[in-house]
Amino acid sequence: MLKKLMHYDFKSVFKLWWIGAVSTIALSVIGGFLAEIFTTDRDIPEPIYVLAIFGAILVYIGFLAFGIFAEILVYLRFYKNLFTDEGYLTFTLPAKRQSILNSKVFLGTLTSILTAIVLGIDSMIITVISLRKEIFTTEFLNDFKEFAEYFFEDQYYYYLFFYIVQALIIFALLALASVLFAYGCITIASVIAKKAKLLVAVGIYYGATSVLGFLMTIFFLFGFTSLTDLLFELSELDGLNSVLLLLFMVIFILFAVCCLLYYVTYWCLDKKLNLA
Repeated sequence: MLKKLMHYDFKSVFKLWWIGAVSTIALSVIGGFLAEIFTTDRDIPEPIYVLAIFGAILVYIGFLAFGIFAEILVYLRFYKNLFTDEGYLTFTLPAKRQSILNSKVFLGTLTSILTAIVLGIDSMIITVISLRKEIFTTEFLNDFKEFAEYFFEDQYYYYLFFYIVQALIIFALLALASVLFAYGCITIASVIAKKAKLLVAVGIYYGATSVLGFLMTIFFLFGFTSLTDLLFELSELDGLNSVLLLLFMVIFILFAVCCLLYYVTYWCLDKKLNLA
């Protein structure tokens, strides 16, 4: 049943998502040629330069709009499929509420990751097009070759591999935590509010985000440096291995946060949701 739920969830979201993704690819090509105007040594007429600035702003807005659009698609699917009249039908399906939630979580996480990948590809396209004359030169390629040889001779690639793996895990957990946090806000709003549930959900989301942002700021200003210094002292490891240990700690914390957010959302769906 989970596969069927995921099929309809993905079909509902990706029939529109791919249009935005393709549009940003086209915008990135335009943005690359616009960025070349800012990096060239040639004299550019002022009207063209001004138009290029406005064009670059529109390209940036397009990228930003795609990211917001992708999130709205996912969160609206979650809300409409569970907390509107459509929810009556959803919860009469022969599927556990956990399966329903798992489908939505997988949809949201994968959509967030794919959206970030598309935006990353867009940035690479802009960089390659705008700096193609500097990148595809013998001098640049030789410098890159020397750096790669130095890196592999000193066996730093061992650490690079684990750094990349840890970074990818952290990236996936951040996407998962972001989706679960939004789902949790929507679910709590739907439990406590009778009307204007989306507005209440937005209020809870921004209120909780503000509080978390304040706490994180305090932590990074006063606690993060002391914590890392203590960790390095206790670990008695060199710098590279200490960074590995620090990243493992971040992964553990993010995993615990995801578990907590998932439990709260599922508990509200299973115990507190009243569709009557």
